[in-house]
Parts: sequence; C-alpha cells; structure tokens
Amino acid sequence: MNTYNFGVYRLQSSVGLACLPLAKSAGQPDVCVVVRRTLDRLPFIGGSSHSWRNRNGDVSLVLQRSAGAWTLRVPNLAEFVIDRSRRRIEIDRVSGLRDEELEHLLIDQVLPRVFKHTGEIVLHAAAVDIAGHVALFAGETGVGKSTLCAALDRLGHKVLTDDCVFLRSVGTTASAMPTYSSLRVRPDTLGSFFAERGDRDSLSGYGEKRRLPLPARSELHHWREVAALYILNGRDHSRTHHAITRQGYGRACIDVLANTFRLDPPDPAGGAELFATATDLVRRLPVFALEVPGTLAALRKDSSQMSRRFVKIHRQFTVVTTSADGPLHAAL
Repeated sequence: MNTYNFGVYRLQSSVGLACLPLAKSAGQPDVCVVVRRTLDRLPFIGGSSHSWRNRNGDVSLVLQRSAGAWTLRVPNLAEFVIDRSRRRIEIDRVSGLRDEELEHLLIDQVLPRVFKHTGEIVLHAAAVDIAGHVALFAGETGVGKSTLCAALDRLGHKVLTDDCVFLRSVGTTASAMPTYSSLRVRPDTLGSFFAERGDRDSLSGYGEKRRLPLPARSELHHWREVAALYILNGRDHSRTHHAITRQGYGRACIDVLANTFRLDPPDPAGGAELFATATDLVRRLPVFALEVPGTLAALRKDSSQMSRRFVKIHRQFTVVTTSADGPLHAAL
C-alpha cells in the first residue's frame, strides 16, 4: 500500500490515488484505507441516520450509524465503513466501478468528512492565491466554483484547489490548507478558457468534468492566512457583471456552517463543537456574498474587473482587535 498526503494528514491506501501526492517522509498514517469486497451489487440495508441530496434532489450519499462504525453509502456504487476511531476505512465496491471513480468518491466525498479534528473545519470551497492573498470560494456542488477558478487561472492567479480546504483559527486570523491540488471543469468551460491545452485527462465515467493538471505548489503543504471568504449562491443567467456584498456576522456564520463537510450531522455533540468552531472562525474572517456573471462569455468579459475588485478587498481588510461579540476584521 502507498502512503499519500491529504492536506496536512497522511493516508495509507490499497486504492491507487493518482490525484494525491505520495508522502515523502516516514511516519504513521492518520487513516488506513482498504478495499474489503467487490460485489455485483451492494446489499440492501434499511433505514438511515442521514442523507445528502444533489442539486436535482436525488440522494447522493447516505449515512448509517452503528455502535462500532459509521457507514457512508453512495447508492449503487460503493460503501465506506469508517471505524469509530476514524483511523480505518473499509470499502465495498460494485464490480463495474472504475478505480478513477472510486478515487473521486473517496477523496471528494468521504475523506473530507473523516479528517475532521478539534478546532478546525473542512470547508467545501476552492482556494486561489490572488496577488499573494488566499481567497476562498465556497458553495455547493454545481454552483460554479471550478468555473470561477478557471477564469482566475486564465488571468494568472494560482489555483490551489477547487473543492475542499481545512480551515482553522490561528491567533487573530483564519488559516487554510488545501486538501489536494485540483481543477476539474466541464467541457464548455474547457472550450472557453483552456481550448489550447492538450494535457487534459478525464474523470472516466463519473460526471462530465475533466481534470486539469496543476503545477506543483509548495503552498499546498502549508497553512496560509485567508484574506476573505466568498459565498457563491447560484447563477442568474441574465447577470452580466459580478456583485460582492459584505455579509453580517450572523449570515456569515450560517453560510460557513452550510458549506462545511460533516460525517454525522445528527450528532448533537459534534454539532455544538462545529458551531463553536465556525462562529469563532467568522470573527477572524471577512465573508462576502458573491454573484458571478451567468454565462461563460459574460464571465470572460467581467473576470479582469472582478479580479481587480478581489485585490482591492484583500488589501482593504485587516485584523484589528479580538472580541467575543463580533468580527475581528474592519476596513482600513
């Protein structure tokens, strides 16, 4: 089995994980992943503790809780049994599931819910280095995070990841670390922003996105201070220009909670800990609602102006004081 890095954590896996960098130093893994069985179909199991739905309303992931483990099931594809220590994941997969598909489910659906430690959250967000400042762009699947990353990449900014980051408080600031380097976009986005590139490969058979190789970046293995968090709330196809609105403290807390990966949402103790962590982070982080142009042509036209707006915002806000009652950030 190989050992990989997933953000700051180490993962030993019998599943080949081409998206993750191999660990270069020795040490005990934080989690071990093994394939237990390959089945013609997943066995029927009744009842669930929680389920997640995609934008079409279909169940995309199901949680079942037992005394010794959590089980995450992707309907008709795979089942991931996570022991209570969160140190071992056993997988049952259907026989037609390709390795690339299994990798996608593991690193984008399961691991973000497993690698959760006290005092940090795992945010469903992209991370981009914009003129030396790290910006996060959060939102549910399909809202346009990767498309926005493609537009910013085209302008020369450094895309660190398009899907998932660890986020924690460090002193009076918030710091983030990408889980792994990724940029996956739909064919129309490829044609609009990367038509000349020939180094594209496909996430075979699972969704329509294609994965674009990104340059190796040392930033992936270090915590970076976050300049701002932007919440994407869907597309208005009639919109031709971006709009950015500062969120109040309460709304910002709700947005962070809504975009945080959770393994066991019904667990009250875990919910209370998450709430405390999220509200503490929001005091250290300016949060904005971001509306982006609704078509690729409009986004291409507006992206330079939007980029300049990001740079201005990141220079404008700075940490000024510590308070138990509200945000730490204020405009200069």
